[in-house]
Amino acid sequence: RLLRFGLQDALLLSPQGVAAEPCAYENACISGYLAGEYSVEGKALLHGDFQELDHGFDFYAPHYVSHEGRNILFGWLGMPDQEQDYPSSASGWCAAFTMPRMLMLRRGHIYSQPVPELEALRIEATARELLYENTAYVSACLPEGAEIILDIAPGQATQLCFNLVYGLEKI
Repeated sequence: RLLRFGLQDALLLSPQGVAAEPCAYENACISGYLAGEYSVEGKALLHGDFQELDHGFDFYAPHYVSHEGRNILFGWLGMPDQEQDYPSSASGWCAAFTMPRMLMLRRGHIYSQPVPELEALRIEATARELLYENTAYVSACLPEGAEIILDIAPGQATQLCFNLVYGLEKI
């Protein structure tokens, strides 16, 4: 699908059979885009390199809607033909839609952020700022329905790893 972002365009596609590389194309079914400018007369998209929409391991079959001048993405969390690998499959379910993300195209790159309408779903109006410096492990208990905002300055780090765990009494 071709999305318009003012004077720029992006062709969204899901190529199959792309070989994984370190830190790229690691999802079994990748989804990405070609950003550029579509020429109606030439029926061509003058574009840059293919870029992934989401670097997660479990993002599939994205859908897009244009609403009130915004391009909004919904992705599918769950890989086809891998249902047996999900712990929840024993309960009869194994996939869900992602939260809706608003897409922006800047300098040839698509950026996304949650749609502002999600703020209405917040349950508790509390805010907590946790400051940690030079630590390898952070643990915090958060209320049900919490929103996590991370502001990270990686310094000299070449790799960052996050494990968000829900529902455990103790870690």
